[in-house]
Amino acid sequence: MTTIKKKPIDRTSSSSKSSSSSLCTSTRLLILVILVLQVVILSSSFSDGSFFCDTTATENGDNGDNSRGATTTTTMELKKSTMQQETKEVDWTELGVTPRAFPKWEGPLPCYPPEPNWYMTQVQRSPARTGLLYMKEMKTGSSTLSGVTLRIAKQVAVRRNSAANTKDDFKICKARFDHSLAVELDYKNRIRDQSFLFTVLRHPTKRATSQFFHFQVSREKKEPSDVNFKKYLTHPLFENYYFKSLSMERSQMGIRKEKGKLGPPNSAASITNQILSDYNFIGITERMDESLVVLSMLLDLELTDVLYLTAKGSGGFDDGRYNQTCVYIVPPYVSPSMKEYFSSPTWKARVEGDELLYNAAMASLDMTIEALGREAFDSKMVEFKSARKLAEEMCAAKVQYPCNADGSRQPRAPGCLWNDSGCGNECLDRVTQVLKQQQQNQRRRLRI
Repeated sequence: MTTIKKKPIDRTSSSSKSSSSSLCTSTRLLILVILVLQVVILSSSFSDGSFFCDTTATENGDNGDNSRGATTTTTMELKKSTMQQETKEVDWTELGVTPRAFPKWEGPLPCYPPEPNWYMTQVQRSPARTGLLYMKEMKTGSSTLSGVTLRIAKQVAVRRNSAANTKDDFKICKARFDHSLAVELDYKNRIRDQSFLFTVLRHPTKRATSQFFHFQVSREKKEPSDVNFKKYLTHPLFENYYFKSLSMERSQMGIRKEKGKLGPPNSAASITNQILSDYNFIGITERMDESLVVLSMLLDLELTDVLYLTAKGSGGFDDGRYNQTCVYIVPPYVSPSMKEYFSSPTWKARVEGDELLYNAAMASLDMTIEALGREAFDSKMVEFKSARKLAEEMCAAKVQYPCNADGSRQPRAPGCLWNDSGCGNECLDRVTQVLKQQQQNQRRRLRI
């Protein structure tokens, strides 16, 4: 009888394989944990700005005057959420500041015949008491906002003329949309029920950073060193810039602890309250789309009246007006040393008033949304985002700007309403028609 020998079990090999498998599994888990931690760290860094790149200004990811074709990012959502939370935690009573819900406009829109040669700089920088008045603040997305102002003025005039059925018409309502000071424009004496005065603010430090890189680094070809940056920021312009620009009285253009030549003492809180009272609406650059939807609701406009295409931004070219040359806009960057400076008492003192006004405007925007009705606002936001997406798809590749993508210049770009503002307006009109047709089709389907 043949004996069958059993092959011994290699327990060592089995144990080795089991050990190897466990090690492999452990290694994979360790790698996964590391990757998750890296994502968390990156998200945290971006949300608190510790990557030092000035990547935020509007909801469209631009640098203050908008980068073409950019889209909303997760980083923007995080920052917006953080900003809203911060404003809700402020004790405004203790600060002596009263944020407010901006009221809806009552009566006919302030649409009046424009001045002859309304598009000329000297006209735009002359006093006005009536009309649609936009205070254009530097590096706040202002080229795009000038375009929005022009589009509103144009669309309202078209509807007015159609309703009036008269030959004595005008193609655009009287408006202001260029850089100037409220004092120089004599807005103190504007007729309140015949003018709508508004502006949009950006965080003071972000605005200053964008201004340095735009004017000094990009245009003047200065080295973006910390020494040059800090030297530039010592200019008196950066000491509560918004107070200087937006105040109706020269005596309110700066904080004074004691009586001075310009008048009695005034505080950051008193100036902030006065500006909030003087303006019909103040929006926020970092919340551009929200601000424009609120503006449309306050004035009872069609959403397509505030539809826009982005104007200019970092990584692109400016409007070509500086030395008649297209200037490449160097993307802003904040070094660790500059970030430390921006957290210092020295800088905080220089922007004390501007930060207070900015935060109060942020709170006022939230209050205005609640007053208008959160549900109605959210519905319009969805509609506006959809319209913006369609506008980019239909128009972004077709729009001609004063400066082309290759840096070549065409002084009179077809389709721009004023310099590099309101470009692609005719295409936006076509987008409006498409959206109206879509709405009509939807209503027909609902009836069926």
